[in-house]
Amino acid sequence: MTSLRRVSSLTLHSLRVSARTEWLFVELKYDDGISGFGEATMEGHETAVKHAIADVARLVEGEHRVTGPVMGAVGQFALGNRARFTAVSALEQALWDARGKRKGLPVAELLGPVLGHPRLYANINRSIDVRTPEGFAAKAAAAVAAGFGAIKIAPFDGLDWTTGYKPGQEARYREGLARVAATRAAVGDDIDLMVDCHWRFDPDTSERLIGDVAQYRLYWLECPVPELPGSIPAIAALRGSCADRGMLLAGLESLNGLAEFLPWLEAGALDVVMPDVKYAGGLGECRLIAQAAERHGIICSPHNPTGPVCHAASLHLAAGLANCPILEHQYAETPLFHEIVAGGFPALVNGRANLPPGPGFGIELALPQSTEVLDPLGCALQH
Repeated sequence: MTSLRRVSSLTLHSLRVSARTEWLFVELKYDDGISGFGEATMEGHETAVKHAIADVARLVEGEHRVTGPVMGAVGQFALGNRARFTAVSALEQALWDARGKRKGLPVAELLGPVLGHPRLYANINRSIDVRTPEGFAAKAAAAVAAGFGAIKIAPFDGLDWTTGYKPGQEARYREGLARVAATRAAVGDDIDLMVDCHWRFDPDTSERLIGDVAQYRLYWLECPVPELPGSIPAIAALRGSCADRGMLLAGLESLNGLAEFLPWLEAGALDVVMPDVKYAGGLGECRLIAQAAERHGIICSPHNPTGPVCHAASLHLAAGLANCPILEHQYAETPLFHEIVAGGFPALVNGRANLPPGPGFGIELALPQSTEVLDPLGCALQH
């Protein structure tokens, strides 16, 4: 009879990797020496997430299963609180990682049949230091040379047309279009190009945007309008406008849990939904979201622009999704992305990424001395 394995400690690792980005990793260690990692990075909300992890960490005391108390916490006290959803998602990831290591199996096989390995697209936005059209073009060309067959940019810095057109910001809009044009010219016609708007437009200005970017043959346009429940009809109309010009409409990277996704799926508001394993409730909840999207004929392409634990988890998730043809990958924000992963990630093969070898997520972190180590429970999980 297998002995019950209990959590002996929970550690929160905080690593500042740029002026903009702080990666947060949760490490669960069991009394048999097995450890599992999850990622809780949430830009601009790091303090809230740290408090939330301390709040929900007690749920894993003595936990030895992936299901049960941790995911029960989503309905119990995470709904409506994105920081708590992020905390619960990180714990759920860590439990899957530890379970895979104990069973000697990759997490992808524990989740279900492995269907393949999706293409990766390079989100180059955070790696662009020179924010000129030429700077965008140079970084995009470098990503293509590194093996990526698809590129995503966020070109509309500082623009805010969420409440309508503002003539004083026309120059920022024009600069954004110039960045799109330069990126397309740099990568050529055979590379898929996505444009992330970061919710900077309203429906009317989005219609103008869709018309203006059509000449650049986008694969998809992402998050043009703030994604509030009341905006579902307007965003569904934008999906039609995108379809008329040969591009997809993508979004919903910040939603928490299947219940928040369902109204959008049922309304057919988007072509591509982007649940994030860090925010949506973890891998299990993301699978439910992807399966619901598949029933509505919608692509699921997980949001994955942050650290290496999220990337590893997203690779395992995507490998089992029938409706995930392409997956995000943050490109060249910091060399730490690869340096802190012992052995690194497998190289791209024809723009696709194999799963890291080994059980669990297949990676081990080698964190630098600059990493801040926190015990959110003051050793309350020690047995």
